[in-house]
Amino acid sequence: MKPLGALLAVLLAASASTAQERLTVDEYAVRLQAIRSALGDGRLEDARSGAGSLRSARIVLGGELLATDTSLLAAVEAVADTAQAAALGRRIAVLEKSLPRSSTPPGPAASDRALLERLRAEQTPRPIEKGGLVAELALRPLSFPERVLAALQSAREWLGRGLRRLLKLLLKLWPQPRPAAPEASAFNLNLGVVALVAIVIAVLGVLAYRALRRSPGSPGPARSQALATSSSDENPLSREADEWERYAAELAAAGRRREAIRAFYHAVLMALFRCGALHYRKSLTNWEYASAVPPEARFRPAFLELTRIFDREWYGHDQSPAEALARSAQEARHILKAIRGAEA
Repeated sequence: MKPLGALLAVLLAASASTAQERLTVDEYAVRLQAIRSALGDGRLEDARSGAGSLRSARIVLGGELLATDTSLLAAVEAVADTAQAAALGRRIAVLEKSLPRSSTPPGPAASDRALLERLRAEQTPRPIEKGGLVAELALRPLSFPERVLAALQSAREWLGRGLRRLLKLLLKLWPQPRPAAPEASAFNLNLGVVALVAIVIAVLGVLAYRALRRSPGSPGPARSQALATSSSDENPLSREADEWERYAAELAAAGRRREAIRAFYHAVLMALFRCGALHYRKSLTNWEYASAVPPEARFRPAFLELTRIFDREWYGHDQSPAEALARSAQEARHILKAIRGAEA
């Protein structure tokens, strides 16, 4: 019986180690305080270890299991220097103050429901007043080499798409071989090759001339492709923020409201990437981008509302109403105006 009991104890210990750790709100606050202390003392390895062990934990509150702030803990795991550690310490302090504390045991189910309702009311985004400013937003303007590289990248993609379409058209127009005398066949073939080479050289010259004249801020190529649907529309990095905004206005004028909502959302994402508030990662979802916005940022509620509108209209509807487009344009332009004002 003793070997069987030892085996059962080992199995129970293994199953308990794979289960998610459950913490009360006070225990969660204590763990956050320990991570903040490690960041303040320069013990970055201890802070990373504490954040990694806390990411998979669950907080017990009112009979429910709540997830921890994974975006903040992931940032702590990736901390590399003392400057980042100080900024993350301030964010953890803000999170600690927002946690509900309780020194008494939980009350009956009715009080738990009341507490949950109060927490939901506190987490509801408040409307942003017009003319508001983004506080403490560190903007990083693009340098001249970065602007040149972005322009060259956009021109290369545009040239590649144009060449592919041209080659497909030429293959369709290429004449089929017909039976003829050997001398006539050779002459026709040489003439066709010369004509094809001349057309390709002419098209490449025109494309190169337009690419050289195009500046990073000029709206020419973006406007010429404004209503042409392509796979690049899914990538927010395929256009600058102002180009996405113009593209959204043209789509809205054409009655393509659902695509216009996506263009407004990509304009805000691109502006946040450029100013350093967010960092582009292809694997992140829209709501993971929203959760990565610092809690102290004043434009966070507007970005959450814009994300909610985009997810609902893009993934939940085939056509979007005019009210959804108007709301999306209002939130996007408010955020863009605040970012550009801070940059100026």
